[in-house]
Amino acid sequence: MDETYKINLGTFCDFLNEEWLEPLNLSQYKLAKDLGISASLLSKIFKCKNKMSDDLCRKLARHFGMSPNYFIRVQAEFSRRNREENISREMKNLQKVIE
Repeated sequence: MDETYKINLGTFCDFLNEEWLEPLNLSQYKLAKDLGISASLLSKIFKCKNKMSDDLCRKLARHFGMSPNYFIRVQAEFSRRNREENISREMKNLQKVIE
């Protein structure tokens, strides 16, 4: 069997919402206040309009009791997967043009 099965893991924003905020019943506003950042900045991050800085990733990790680089690694992994999907999509489009 040659088929590859992929599970849609969503985005880093989805991950933050579904794995951290929702289970803890934590609002973005409360989290922003706890982290000492503006609610509008956090809102942009949760809408995938801004990437989190390494400093903010570390603040988030400290807030949730995770290792300092946890969210940096998770965000990097989502970025890597996104790049791979984009490259794969571009290659398929090129293949169609060539055929």
